[in-house]
Amino acid sequence: MKIEMGFPSILGMFGSLMGLYIWKDYIPALGEEKPDWIKILRLYYIVFLFIPGCLALVASIYKKSYLMFLAFLISLPVTKYIGVKPFIFPDTQPLVYYPLLCYLISFLMMVRRNHFENEQWKKQ
Repeated sequence: MKIEMGFPSILGMFGSLMGLYIWKDYIPALGEEKPDWIKILRLYYIVFLFIPGCLALVASIYKKSYLMFLAFLISLPVTKYIGVKPFIFPDTQPLVYYPLLCYLISFLMMVRRNHFENEQWKKQ
């Protein structure tokens, strides 16, 4: 069995590991007591950072573009809940946007590669 890792898969893995790294900052310390609203806010971080990161990692390994797009869509509203400014402001480039960009670029490259492989298959 030959394992071939292309640039879209590596970019997707990089983005997913980056998302998981950002998520680890929101894990509570052992014995830390926080108010209920912070516990609910941590749930948002799990839903919008951890789950898309795991999903993008699986999509990168198995080269599934639809899973990568799903990871992108799920992690898209993370900026709203963390409270960062939109990406259009030049002075603001928070770390949260980089996994999103990696997911999107990886998805587009996977779709392009799949389209190219299908065209090559049809010619044969």
